[in-house]
Amino acid sequence: MPATLYTFSASVWGAAAELAVAQLGYPAGAVEAKTTNLVEGQNFEPSFLDKNPNGTLPTLEVDGGIVYKNTTDVVKYLASQAPTPLPAPSPEQQELIRVIHEEQYDPNFALLLARNQEELAAKAAAIPKIFVAGRQATLNRLVADPAAAKYADFYKAKLEDNGFLLNIYEGTAPPEKFFEASQAHFEKLRALIYEILPKQLQEENGEADFHVVAWLTRIAATSGGTGSGDAVEAIEKSFEAPLPPTVKSFFTKWIARDSWKTVYGTAGLH
Repeated sequence: MPATLYTFSASVWGAAAELAVAQLGYPAGAVEAKTTNLVEGQNFEPSFLDKNPNGTLPTLEVDGGIVYKNTTDVVKYLASQAPTPLPAPSPEQQELIRVIHEEQYDPNFALLLARNQEELAAKAAAIPKIFVAGRQATLNRLVADPAAAKYADFYKAKLEDNGFLLNIYEGTAPPEKFFEASQAHFEKLRALIYEILPKQLQEENGEADFHVVAWLTRIAATSGGTGSGDAVEAIEKSFEAPLPPTVKSFFTKWIARDSWKTVYGTAGLH
């Protein structure tokens, strides 16, 4: 029975798992990808929360009904069970994985942030608002559904957080504090790219590679990159500085790989 990978074509961390599958030589059919549409809030449906109460992607279900519920565990399983398994990550590689998933460097907020009115208008007219509005509609439906009552507290918490963003995008809440938080997050992203990664990133980083590549590709996407031809340039333009040589060499190498093209070639940068 194949493993089932719940993912989505616009999921930054779903892409990390997809990169592992593509790069590590899994034969066709060994890992079945099943779309869970984040824009429509399908990850909030009770049937999905029964598998993963976090409501996050990627989620991996394997033989015996075992479910891996976060990116680190999913990628670790895929790396260890591949036709040619990767060695267990070194302490340095484990630390790199831990750092890239710290909330202060959240690549999902990189998609949603707006530092000024111009950026806010652009986000409100594009995917960020569509994403937030779709989630809110699903949450409103589910919180009123008696069949989903066991997840009511989860829905209420999500409604509050997601509703705040929707109000900002719709112009019904003052955006100044959001602008400040967005600028602060942007500076954290800069610090990771230009200060932290150059110290921790090697040419090869084992399973940590999949996490870092997915993160960098999301940042390229939020910086206006559209494909392999402009991913590096987009980041450099956004942060107004050339990528550090170690980071640029690493990312450029990965962009050229067939596995990266498999994941991002059709779906686009995300």
